[in-house]
Amino acid sequence: MKTRGSMSAGDVTSESAHRLANAAGERLPALELRGLALASLDAPLYVGPLHGRIVSARPRGRQPLTNSTDGFIPIARAMRRAAPPPLRPEDADRHLLYQWSVQTPKDEVAFMERAYRRRRGRKPLLLREDFCGTAYTACHWVESHPRRRALALDLDPATLEWAREHNVPPLGQAADRLDLRRSDVRRVTRPLADVACALNFSYYLFDTLAALTAYLRKVRRSLAPGGIIVLDTYGGWESQQVKEEPRKVKSPGGTFSYIWEQAEFNPIDNRTLCHIHFQFAGGTIWRRAFSYHWRLYSPAEVRDALLAAGFRHVEVYWDHEPDTEKKEDYRVTRRAENTPGWLCYVVADA
Repeated sequence: MKTRGSMSAGDVTSESAHRLANAAGERLPALELRGLALASLDAPLYVGPLHGRIVSARPRGRQPLTNSTDGFIPIARAMRRAAPPPLRPEDADRHLLYQWSVQTPKDEVAFMERAYRRRRGRKPLLLREDFCGTAYTACHWVESHPRRRALALDLDPATLEWAREHNVPPLGQAADRLDLRRSDVRRVTRPLADVACALNFSYYLFDTLAALTAYLRKVRRSLAPGGIIVLDTYGGWESQQVKEEPRKVKSPGGTFSYIWEQAEFNPIDNRTLCHIHFQFAGGTIWRRAFSYHWRLYSPAEVRDALLAAGFRHVEVYWDHEPDTEKKEDYRVTRRAENTPGWLCYVVADA
């Protein structure tokens, strides 16, 4: 199945999809977790009822992990020729792991600017990022231009605090143009934004069309005249299968494996249960670092909800690049061939 980042089929370090499913445990301190001393990582260690567990075990019969440099940020020119050292489980931070393995904020910002320019002929300046989690995209937005501002919304105070501690300080003076708010995304916000986004499928949490449409109405009222909304979707027949997809990630913190698991799928209501696991050197696995119980929406359903909410000029940008190891190629498309896995953006005018 095609995945963003090889698939961003999950972060969503986002308010709902993450926070409602994952309530505790931000970091694995060296040989200590949530006040529990670890004598060994060889035995199962439970990390809370929803966070899953870390299990030291080498997988049996698993296919070799594919190589990917998605999310890799070079530290120094000399390091580019050498493989990063394996990341140790005691150094793992789930938000960093997620950012390194799933998110591509530079590409997201570039796409949103391109979509807005195509419709308005000018640069968008104010972004509203819904389900922002660590506000990784909003941070890149304000950093991309000295006049840009961003409003980042999320319900989880711990994740917003993580963003303030880790993602905001490197912005320097640009941090003054970032507004992190603990807020329900179903609220109308001010100032009015040029672009609103709910990425990494975070809005899938609204598991009825009525709920999704009600949310989109609030977003439309939060957009300036000429504003647009940007959503993403994923699909393909493999998205409805129970399966695991491992992928090796080379990050500034070291090498680890990202595992996307599709644990359940109900074809009656399109609800699916998915997990993100991380595997470290020696076979230690952080199971269910993130979990998502959401509805798998099709682009047609998203389009219908947008129109019902009052949006206009709905377009689908389909990824035409078949090679998962290459940069995505999103173009406006009216008809596409179904494949094992696909990704697209849906863009509409307020």
